[in-house]
Amino acid sequence: LESRAFKKQGMPSMDTLVGTWPQHAAVFAEMGALLEKKLWHELTVNVEAFYTEEDVRGQGTLLLQVYEAVLRPIEDKLQPFRLAKLAVQASEQIDSPESAIEFLNDASKRVEQMRTPGWEQADLLLQLSMASLQVQGGKHAAAKTTIQESKVKMDCIQDPLPELQAAFYLASCDSLKANHQFSQYYKNALTYLAYVDLKTMPAEDKTMFAVDLVLAALLGEDTYTFGELLRHPLVEGLREGPHQWLHGLLENVDS
Repeated sequence: LESRAFKKQGMPSMDTLVGTWPQHAAVFAEMGALLEKKLWHELTVNVEAFYTEEDVRGQGTLLLQVYEAVLRPIEDKLQPFRLAKLAVQASEQIDSPESAIEFLNDASKRVEQMRTPGWEQADLLLQLSMASLQVQGGKHAAAKTTIQESKVKMDCIQDPLPELQAAFYLASCDSLKANHQFSQYYKNALTYLAYVDLKTMPAEDKTMFAVDLVLAALLGEDTYTFGELLRHPLVEGLREGPHQWLHGLLENVDS
């Protein structure tokens, strides 16, 4: 189900959520109660916790529909950056990059209209997430432009949030990887890791990022020592499993 479908069929209701995913009825009831009481902060915390549960990410468009049914009607009541993070997570359940961009672009327009404190960083988070999707869709020039424009805006913000910094370097990595700019990818990837909590990364994402990081180090033109990289917890995770050969190669090159 993509964002166009929501526009045609209307936003899902709480009853729709319960009918489609009855196993989560208790959680939806709690969300409904918080909505009724207008406890916006408590509701945000509740939805954030639900979004991080391991078993919900693979359940079709569950996160997307929760966003549309629960958060969309009260977006102007919520803290913009936390709202943007939830929108980005919901967009990950949209199959096509184009439709995901449409969903996030619509969210960006609404955030900009709110003009509540913190909206600028929220909008930048959405823009940078769209840049990564542009890379996925093969629109590399558009992605580069989005990243460059976001950087200019970020430079005007005093003390950007670490999560926004992480989003910038991740989008940059996506673009650099697609354009085979290995040395720049390696530098940006290391900076990204300085802003992100590895505990929040899914295991599969950590493995893929570690593989890309090691390959970029080996293929880059100006990386000569790998001792620090070998000691990084992310790369340590390659010691076992299908990519242990890559870790071994890195050790051999370093010695």
